[in-house]
Formats: sequence, structure tokens, C-alpha cells
Amino acid sequence: MAGARGNVARIRPAQPQHRGTFSCEILHEQRPLARLYFFLNVTGPPPRGETELQVSFREVLRWAPREMEMVEPWRPSLGELLATPGALTPSNQCLLAAAVAFLSASLVLLGWVFFRWYFSDS
Repeated sequence: MAGARGNVARIRPAQPQHRGTFSCEILHEQRPLARLYFFLNVTGPPPRGETELQVSFREVLRWAPREMEMVEPWRPSLGELLATPGALTPSNQCLLAAAVAFLSASLVLLGWVFFRWYFSDS
């Protein structure tokens, strides 16, 4: 099922020729975060108990956490970014360069103001 999108992929009706390995990939900003593989073996109608399990599973998929239970997104510190290979994306590198340039310009300006103030009385 190449290019399937969303959180549900369906094969209906499942046929023996659908037997095989499937993969599920989670992407963030076009980069893979996780990839899981599943083997599907179609042998016959589902057992009775499996139907109840599927109903429970659908209810879990429909469950949405309350506002207070929402997980905060990971916001790494500068140390974590520098310690993790590949964590510094090009946009993060630009932000880091801009911060360093701003700090450098601020220090030069502060030094110039101090120099003028200190030597203006002489």
C-alpha cells in the first residue's frame, strides 16, 4: 500500500494474495522517526474473539487525551542540540549564527559606549 496516509490502512476484503510484509513509517519534516514492519498472513475468517478485540482497538484509536494530559513537544537545549549528531538542522544553524552575530555586535557596541563614556571626561 505505497503512499497510504493517515493513521488507518485497510485492505478490504483481505485476500490470500495480500499476504506479505508491510511497513509503517512515521515522518517529521520529511525525516523518518520510526519504522515498524508487520507481516500479514490471510488464512480465513477472523476468530470470534478477534472481532471484540478489533472493536476495543478502534475505541483506543478514537480516544483523544484531555488538554492537561497533552505531551509537551521536545524542545532541546543548546547543549542537547550540540551533543546530538544531525540535530542541528540548517534552520537551527542559521538561528545559532544569528544569535552569535547579535551577541558579538552587542558586545562591540557596549564596549564602544563604555570607551566613549570613560574617556569623555579626560
